[in-house]
Amino acid sequence: MNCNIRLKICIDWNLEDGEEACVHYHDDDSNFIYVGEVTENSNVAVFKEGQYSAWSNPMQFIGNGSYHGFRLSLMATEYRHNESLIDAFNFTITNSSLSANDFTYISHDRPGVDEPTLIGIAWKAVGDGVATIPTNAPHPTTPAPPPKAPYDCSDRTQINTSGIYNIQPDPSNPNNIIPVYCDVGTSSAYTVVQSRGSSGHTNPFTTMRKISDYTNATGEPGVDYNYWFGLDNFYKITTRTSAFNNYSLQIDLCCGTTLVSSLHYDNFKVLGPETNYTLIATAELNQTGIDSPGPSGATTDIGSKFSTYDEYNGNYSRVICTVLRYFGRSDNISNAIGGWWIGSCTNNLNGYYYALDDTIFYPNNTCQINPVNNPSYNGAGIEMRTLGLPQSLDGHSYTRVRMALYRVDQGVPTGTTDFCSAPASGGTTGTTTQETFET
Repeated sequence: MNCNIRLKICIDWNLEDGEEACVHYHDDDSNFIYVGEVTENSNVAVFKEGQYSAWSNPMQFIGNGSYHGFRLSLMATEYRHNESLIDAFNFTITNSSLSANDFTYISHDRPGVDEPTLIGIAWKAVGDGVATIPTNAPHPTTPAPPPKAPYDCSDRTQINTSGIYNIQPDPSNPNNIIPVYCDVGTSSAYTVVQSRGSSGHTNPFTTMRKISDYTNATGEPGVDYNYWFGLDNFYKITTRTSAFNNYSLQIDLCCGTTLVSSLHYDNFKVLGPETNYTLIATAELNQTGIDSPGPSGATTDIGSKFSTYDEYNGNYSRVICTVLRYFGRSDNISNAIGGWWIGSCTNNLNGYYYALDDTIFYPNNTCQINPVNNPSYNGAGIEMRTLGLPQSLDGHSYTRVRMALYRVDQGVPTGTTDFCSAPASGGTTGTTTQETFET
């Protein structure tokens, strides 16, 4: 596949001052020079003598001082696709013997890509007192920036196959590394931020009764596993300052291997803790799922604050909000289950997990709950309102669900595996092979 490459270049020749003039960590490129939009559906950029945007080829860097070399930093982006990163790396030259009349070639491997990035440069130093560096002179070194994890699963330079990867929802915090399951298709990828299934610990939410229990990632990412991305991470990934933070949400609901419903919401955001993580979205199909109006007096989950049984922020009375408690039982803390943006009291994907063969379902294997005189009833299940009529619970508990984000600019991912029938995979925290910057 050919690209439309846009290059940025930075030269740092003060290698001993303990700082880096050229920083290409996430969105910081203030010291870089745009070489110009020089390719059209081509993976090769060739520069002859002349002017290329802010870059003059050849270009002079004039300064008085004693220098032992320089560091070249390069960024290549796809300028027709929101400047998505193709490659970025540093290369330090400290041997004056490279100051020749011919080109020096530098290659940089990219994870998941067969061909490395290859550049050729020629340079020379002129002026009074130009001297060869002594052979025993130590080469100055500077620490490299920390490895850059991808924002989300759409980063095809690092994520090319489905699996568990580390992402970085907050680009300003290198310690904000969160494992997620990436469902990679031919066009883009889903970043799975919540899932339920029959594998691993099936009910991690039964003892999570405070909002603080839901702020961080918990559970095991993977297909058919139980996982929660964390409210703080929802907030960071959907509200960060970036060209890539406009997400749609897809909710998939399965009974066994059958897809019951796939619900889509545009402009999905979760606001900050000062709002109790209010949910913002626009439903593609009104009055379904998180846009369901619920019974009289309730509101939609869209526009609602996050709630748990202990810390309830809903408009509807907690006493009769059965999606949070055991149906028909007394209103006390022992009945608490799950946490959600409680508006309609009809949805909670963090409810109790019932296996498909549980006797709670009648008829058998239908995901239709029959709680009457049933000793296996442990409260509201994994509920999501799929009908467009105001009422209480659907009374279904789904056996495999997921909340998956995809970038609006890339559209709904195509060519992914069938979620409901895909074999279980994941369940452990993995890491990506991450891009590093060599100096």
